[in-house]
This record gives sequence, C-alpha cells and structure tokens, in this order.
Amino acid sequence: MINIKINNIKIKVKKNITVLQACNNFNIEIPKFCFQDNLNIAGNCRMCLVEIKNSPKPVASCAMPVMPNMEIFTNTPLVQKARESVLEFILINHPLDCPICDQASECDLQDQTMFFGSDRSRFYFKNKRGVEDKNVGPFIKTIMTRCIHCTRCVRFSNEICNIDNFGTTGRGTSTEINFYNKNIFYSEFSGNLIDLCPVGALTSKPFAFKTRSWELIKKEGIDILDGIGSNIVFDIFNNNVVRVLPRTNLNINKEWINNKIRFFFDSLKYQRIEKPLFKKNNIFVEISWEDAFKKINKEIFKRDANEIQGVIGNLTDLESNFIYKKNLNQLGISNISYLYPNKKENKLNTDLTSNYLFNTSFKSIENADLCLILNTDIRQEGSILNIHIINRLKKGNFEIASIGSKNNYTYPVENLGLTINTLIDIIQGKHSFCKKLKKAKNPIIIVGNNFFFQLKESFYIFEKFKNLSFIPLKSFNILHSQTSYLNFLEIFNNKYNFQNKKS
Repeated sequence: MINIKINNIKIKVKKNITVLQACNNFNIEIPKFCFQDNLNIAGNCRMCLVEIKNSPKPVASCAMPVMPNMEIFTNTPLVQKARESVLEFILINHPLDCPICDQASECDLQDQTMFFGSDRSRFYFKNKRGVEDKNVGPFIKTIMTRCIHCTRCVRFSNEICNIDNFGTTGRGTSTEINFYNKNIFYSEFSGNLIDLCPVGALTSKPFAFKTRSWELIKKEGIDILDGIGSNIVFDIFNNNVVRVLPRTNLNINKEWINNKIRFFFDSLKYQRIEKPLFKKNNIFVEISWEDAFKKINKEIFKRDANEIQGVIGNLTDLESNFIYKKNLNQLGISNISYLYPNKKENKLNTDLTSNYLFNTSFKSIENADLCLILNTDIRQEGSILNIHIINRLKKGNFEIASIGSKNNYTYPVENLGLTINTLIDIIQGKHSFCKKLKKAKNPIIIVGNNFFFQLKESFYIFEKFKNLSFIPLKSFNILHSQTSYLNFLEIFNNKYNFQNKKS
C-alpha cells in the first residue's frame, strides 16, 4: 500500500494500479470512453484527464500509475476546461441524431456531455464527415458516422476473439474502424461489441427500433444453455423478452456472454409449441391445458407407479427439476430419466459432488501452470471458460494440451492424440507428457461429459487417472454442455427422496 492524495484527501491505495482505478475505488467519478476494465489500456480518448502536482499539463489518468506521495486533482478549472474541449472536438463530426438512435438513454457520450460538456459549440462547419456503414454480420448494426474511435471493439476483437484483421484504417479525419479485408465479424462473442460501444455506432440488429430502454422491465437470471451458469439480465417489454444482456459477475462471466445466450430469446416466441399436443390415430391434435392435465391425471391413476417414467428436458432449471421430482416421488414414481426415455444417463457417481462438478474456480485458473483438455471443445461447450484460459495464457508460463479431436480454440494447443489410448499411455507413464504433469504445481484437467459415453471403460479409465498421486483431486473438472444435466445429477440422487403419497 502507498500513500497518495486525491483532492487534498490522504488515502492509501494498492501498488500497480492506475490513477483512474484509484479514484474509482473511492467513488470519485472520472469520465472515460476508451478505458475498459477487462481490456488493455489505450489512452486515446483523453477524456479522463486529471491534474497532478508538478506536472506541466493534464495527465491521462487511465495510463498513469500511482506513485508514493502523488497529489491528484480531479475537479480543478484546468481539468474542467480540458474535458469540455475534448467533448467539443468529439462532437464536431458526431451526428446529432439522438431521437432515432437505439443507444439513446444508454449512451456514454450523451451522459458525459450533459455532466462535463459545454452548453454550446464554437464549430459551425456546413459539412460533417460521413463514414460508410459496414456489414459485420447478422447481429451488429453499424452506423459508423457516430464512431468516436475509442477502439474498444478493436481491442476486444484482438485480445478476446483473436481476430487480427480488424482495426483502424486511414489517418486524421479519414480514420475509420474497419476490416483490413472485406469480412464479417465471425466470433461467438461478437455480440459483446454492442455493449462495449459507448455510442450508437454498434447496436443490436434484432433489437433495432423495437422499444426504448426506459420502457423496459429488467429481470435477473441465470443462463441454462451451457454448463457455466452465466449471469444475465432479461429486458422485457409488453410481457415479451426483447433483449438479453450480461450481468457482471467477476467470478464467472465477468461482463461477457456469448451469442447463443444473447440471441436465443426469439425461440421463446417463434416456432414454439404453445398448446399441448395429444397423439390420436398417429396424428397430433391440439388440446387445452385443462384437458391435458385431466388426461395425465387419468393415466397416472390407471397404472401402477412402477410402470410410469418421468423424462427431464435439456432446458430445465434447478428449481423446476426439484419440484418435478418432489411431485413424482409423492405419487410413488421414482423412475426418472434425462432427455430420453429408458436411457440410463446417470452413470456418474453422485455421492460426492466433486465427481461431476467443475471443481476449480475460474479465479484460481490465474494460478494454474498447466491445462489438459479431454474430449471437449471449450469454445463451443463453455465459451466463457475459454476467456478465462485466454487471460491466463497472456500472463505466460502456461501450457495447454488436449486429447481428442483437433479444435480451433483461438490459441495454441498441443494435441497429444485423438483417441483414449493416449490417456492410457499417460496413466501408465509411457507418454512424454507425464513429466510435465509431475512438474506442474497447479494443473487443471478439463473433461467433457461426452468423454464418459464413448466407451464402456471410460469411467474405469478416468478413475485410474484420478488415482494418480501427483495430481490433486481438485484439479479434475467436468465440463457439462448443458446446465440441465448438471441439475439432473444434483437433484436426482439419494439426497432428495420424498415420502410417497398414500392414496
């Protein structure tokens, strides 16, 4: 900890942080456009200027590290005038189309102009600069004349998505954000550019002109489309979900979500079975909910409980599974399957939760020194986990290897082999990768749940792998492609048995 002064107030802050972060820790507001907590520092918007004692001119606080006995001033006349001037220059070519902009009321430029800008401009050009809109894919609507060149989208595409042909072209007033060759933004995280953009240059195509943000009702939720459990927010208008946004959780998804989570909500309305279907003479006929429950009730009491089976779908949450099992158990029904009737999906030993959970916290990945991936495409099955691995890889001294099919993880991965025989060689000590496993202090082993359904011997081989003395049990992690299957393993075991209802 070091001692500094902010606006003549003595405080203690951590080393190796910037002036902007130090001010944010004490709720001292400093305006910014280009700075983003989870991206590298650019320092090109100059909106975060502050005054530092003995400095001849204002300093960009996002790029200036704190130093012992530093004196910082965030609200002097010099700082206020600098902020006004920066905003004045940004607004020279920015179109004044707020009433028709989808970013209105959620726009950083709007808010900061109101708080920190001047009430008039000294520039009266007849012609403003115009920039051609780009086609970057089906999800992102571009109006590039609104762009203020904060380069958040460029840094995100380079650092997170590993797209290196997207950046700035031209110089001076001809500067544009563009692909170096005509292309679309192909990434599972492309929708996050919509949230990153501080103005209305990048907005959501599916959400365009649907409603205004102040008309929305927000409800917090958890994603169930993969096994990560990302935190999300539903925006509801007229009792319909019109938008899904990420909810910040630094322990899981930070402030990112993938496109599958962000744009799945149209399935709640379109091509959806809205009424129960009853099969009669090999033809499905629509019936009312009342008739459906009457038929179910009639069929249940007509048969013995041992002849009835319940089936869990792959888009069910934990609470629904709990209530479903409780109701069936009270009717004496204990035969419940996941996804497919008469199929034994519960092959994992559920006596200990460590046998089927992802045991390593995402934060502790930062301390790992080796990663082994078994038969899973993390980019598709757990894309948020992929971001945590990318962040760890940037720090160095981290090696990643995989067993299974070769996938594009957007970072270098050493493929040890395509079949389970490679894992057997590692268990027996015949593979060269054994030396790396023994040397590793904090290894991470990520196993896809499909691994257990390839061969009958998969469970036995995996148990032998877990018994290796030099690998701690907490290093083994099961990555499920569906949260509903994880919920099934959690609820449908001996921990939750309910007394049968006597009738």
